[in-house]
Amino acid sequence: MDGGSLAHGDADAGALALLGGLMQLELELVELRSTHRLDAIDRIREALRRLAQSGAAPLELLAAAAAELGACTEFQRVFVDRRRGDALEPLVSWSPGEEGPPAEPPRAAGALLATRPGAVIVEDEAGRAPVVAATVAPRGAPVALLRASVAPATRALSELDRELVALFADGLARLLERAALAQALERHRTALAAAGRLLVAPAPAAAVAPPGEDPPSEPLTPREREVLAMLAEGATNRAIGARLAISEGTVKYHVKNILRKLHARSRAEAVARHARAGAAPAAGG
Repeated sequence: MDGGSLAHGDADAGALALLGGLMQLELELVELRSTHRLDAIDRIREALRRLAQSGAAPLELLAAAAAELGACTEFQRVFVDRRRGDALEPLVSWSPGEEGPPAEPPRAAGALLATRPGAVIVEDEAGRAPVVAATVAPRGAPVALLRASVAPATRALSELDRELVALFADGLARLLERAALAQALERHRTALAAAGRLLVAPAPAAAVAPPGEDPPSEPLTPREREVLAMLAEGATNRAIGARLAISEGTVKYHVKNILRKLHARSRAEAVARHARAGAAPAAGG
């Protein structure tokens, strides 16, 4: 074998070794990116678990979301804007080491609220840094907008940034659904407890009215006592009708009878008279 052949063989071997090294580096880079992505997703899930364990009400969850998203990611700014009608109202903003007053909402609020599912990377209209924006939509109804950004001088927003904000927004929407349901159940429990106390109370006709007040002309019916219990909660005719599965007209009829029987001129006076009559001592006691 001459020297030229040897040199050619050495060059081929060197090229193969270099190619093998590049392939190894590429595999390591892919593995590193995969590990980084999985770690970031785990941090998002842990942040959502903390929010879930807080037991906060829906608005409190939204207010805490900015700090949680910022703390578990590499974003430098996070904003939460809540929906008010067809507009957005700034709720809270976050930056490392600081959770402060809300910032001005984006001008393209309507378009951003309509962007779902997932998240998008958008340019800010005021010439500031691009943001990842995601709508928070429990049961498909947009209630808030998440915006997150990094300092342009540090790096550009990535597909992973978009994925993380989308994952957080989706999880936050589910938490808001649960929190709203918990609130509704608590209201129903309170209403049922109030109605139960009123239903088991002695009939007003058996009680003696306080001095200066006329006694009830006749006892309230069980349905009227149910309506009165809801009046005590401040419920509207529509709300009472929905809860009792009766029309608003029927509710008004019951309210009219309650006022007549208790000699009251208003709903509030009827509630007060019934409460005083129930607490009054029986005659001869």
